[in-house]
Amino acid sequence: MGTLIAAVKTPWGEAENTRELVLNMDALLRRYGIVNADQRARMTAHALFASGWKQKIWHFNAWGVKRGSWPGDYYQMNTQEADDAGNLYSVPGAEWRAFTSWKEAIDDFLTRISPTAEREGYRQASAHLVMEGPEHDAQYWDALGAGGYYTDKKFKGENFASLAKRVRTELAAATPEQVTSAEAFAMTNIDAGAPRGWWSLALFAVVGGSIAWLLTRKG
Repeated sequence: MGTLIAAVKTPWGEAENTRELVLNMDALLRRYGIVNADQRARMTAHALFASGWKQKIWHFNAWGVKRGSWPGDYYQMNTQEADDAGNLYSVPGAEWRAFTSWKEAIDDFLTRISPTAEREGYRQASAHLVMEGPEHDAQYWDALGAGGYYTDKKFKGENFASLAKRVRTELAAATPEQVTSAEAFAMTNIDAGAPRGWWSLALFAVVGGSIAWLLTRKG
């Protein structure tokens, strides 16, 4: 049932480089085969919420999924959750899924957030995920919340819609050179077992380090 491994950072772009982060994730999703632009925008916004512009991401786990029923390797990282009243509490040594590539991480996302998901909220979210129009951004996020995907009640559907709008703005403002660079990144890295380029220096995070994610991500 998987092995506990050291947490290795796997950013998909330069921290705080908003244009690059948006373009690279969009390109990864396109390379995977997702042709629906609204779906890519929501998945990109979701990944940015979970991993942040600072790229708090390990083992390609862009959407911050806890170990749950995952049979593969996993890593540990402290996190914070919020109770029903919105009060934060620490969760030391939380276990997270360690994916082997971006493709595996996307495979897992589309398996969990799907029309056949066990949770009703996830099934509803999968429907909004692929619907055309920004009006479904908030509905996607709220459906995930109803399914228990996260515990942070302060980041609401309208907040997620604003983040998705930022994603679309960055995509629309990209130069042809930036798009080409992102496409090259995706082509090289979609199946790769380790990132390349400047981020190929594997940064081992201290097991038990703290992440300020306020999500409960269950398999």
